[in-house]
Parts: sequence; structure tokens; C-alpha cells
Amino acid sequence: MPGKVLASISLLLLGCLAAAALCELLVRWLAPQQETPRWFEEDERYAYRLKKNYHQRLTYPGAGFVMDVRTNAFGLRDREWDADLESSCTNVLLLGDSFIFGYGINVEDRFDTHLAALLEREDNRYCLFNAGVPGWGTIQETRFARDHFHIFDPDILVLAFCGNDPSDDTQFLKGEMVFKEKGLGNFPGKAWLRAHSHLYRFVLHHTTVLRRAWFINAQQAGDEAIHVDAQSAGVMNESEWERTLNILRDFHAEFLAFKPGGNMILLATNPEDPEIRDRLRSLDNGDTLRYLDLHDAVIKLSPSDRVLPYDRHWSKEVHHIVAEELRNVIEQLE
Repeated sequence: MPGKVLASISLLLLGCLAAAALCELLVRWLAPQQETPRWFEEDERYAYRLKKNYHQRLTYPGAGFVMDVRTNAFGLRDREWDADLESSCTNVLLLGDSFIFGYGINVEDRFDTHLAALLEREDNRYCLFNAGVPGWGTIQETRFARDHFHIFDPDILVLAFCGNDPSDDTQFLKGEMVFKEKGLGNFPGKAWLRAHSHLYRFVLHHTTVLRRAWFINAQQAGDEAIHVDAQSAGVMNESEWERTLNILRDFHAEFLAFKPGGNMILLATNPEDPEIRDRLRSLDNGDTLRYLDLHDAVIKLSPSDRVLPYDRHWSKEVHHIVAEELRNVIEQLE
């Protein structure tokens, strides 16, 4: 009898493995999944950050596109910092999440590359440095900038606000923004599966989508007034909004204490959202803190042309628009 039970269990396990292998082949054939980014690492101060001096080429299945991600000694997707060069420049530090990082495109098509070319002049040289990190909220972005004011010595700060920043800040403060996968628990071999199994990534992605939909529905069913940003699926309540706006006010004040006469420019990654526009516009003092409203320029594009065909981030056209609009504001500061 024990031998029959053992044989039955063995057959069951073999059947499960065969089924999983078949599902893996079907997913690879019918719905191949994007490779997992491996450029993140845990960090005590920022929860996580980009690995330093790291290189990965990430392929988008079916899109015919490969995103080349190469980080520098600061763990940022930009050139190496040259203190001697920057000392003779008007330094512009760019802060934000995956939109500033340039998710879904390569650096040559990113807005700051276009902006640098537009600002290129012999009488006033601008040096741009991109500190965008995917998934960071306002607290992490401003903390990183403060930690590096003395290194980058920025004259101008450009901070891009994403609709999920307030909820990201909440997660960070609660210690919930941990660099680990969520939704399917922990088990041996999880990292290997995420790196090699299309089936695992397929299940993880759809589990995350379902959890996000459930969370938004639960929030909307509650009593507290909220706002949902369609681009990022970010859920923003009034207390989170006020906290984030205060973070930006305090950050601006600290920047001016470091660099009297410095300038800070805010923009929204989703300028079509009227509440985000109104909230950020309320911080504009017409002098050292400006809100760059991209709405009129971006709205000329159809919704499908505002994002990449294989990714939800800014299209190349939007990157061009952001560069042109930023150039206009920066030149007004002279």
C-alpha cells in the first residue's frame, strides 16, 4: 500500500510539472512576458535605489525594441559626473520617477538629451544631470537631492510629479516600500522563477493588476474623499495630498537656503489631470518656484500618441514636448 501511495504522489507531481511546463510553453508562444529589470537593490535610506555601474539590455517582446540601461557611479542612468566641467555650468538637476528615468526609451530619445541640445549656447552653458529612479515618491526624490546638493551644486531643480507619489510616500513612511516581490508570498527559487519563467511573470503581473483594481474599488467605497489618477492608477486622499505639497514647500525652502537665487520647476507626468494641475499650480510663486503646465502642448496629441505602443510611459513625442517647454521656462529665468 505505501508503495502505491508513493507512486500516486509521484505521478501527481509529474502531472503537475508537465502541466506547468505546457503552460510555460503556451505563455512564451502566445503572451511572452517582458524580462525582469535587474538594476534595483535595497537601500537603507531610500528603501531601494539603482545599482551602481550596472548594465542591462531589456527586451520588449513583440515590440522590436531593446531598452539599454546603463548606470553610473551614483547609480543613476546618466553620464559620469565631472565636477570640473559642472563648475563652469548652470547646473540643472532632474528629479522624478520612471518618467524622468526614461522608462521604455533609450537615453538618446529622453527629454533631457533634447533639452541639452536646445540649451546649447556659448555664452551660458547648461549641464543637466538626470536623477530619475523608477517607483520613487516625493520623499525619496527630495531626500536624494538634499543628500547630494553639495555634490551636484544645482542652480535649477526640475521635479516631475506623478499621480502615485502621495501613495508612494505613504508606503515609504510606513516601511512598506520594500524591494521585494509582492502578491505571491516568499518561497525558495522565487528570484530564479522571476528571471527565467514567463509563466511566473504572467501570473505575477495579473495578480498585481487585480490587487490594484481591488484597492482602488475599496478606496472609492470608503468615506474619505479621494482622487484617482488614471495614468498611474494612484489613489490620493486629502491628507496625503497636503503632506506631499508640504514636502515640496519645505524642499523648495531648503534648496533656496542652500542656493540663494536658485530656481525650482515643477511639472506633472500626467498634465491632463485637472486636480494635479490645480494642486501643483498652487505652489507656483511666480518667481523661484514655477509650475510648468504641459496640458495645452500635450493635449494636441491623441491619447494613444502620448504613450509608447508597448509601455504606459511617455512617448518620444511627449519627451520632445517636455524638452521644448522646459527650454522656454529655463530661458525665461536668465
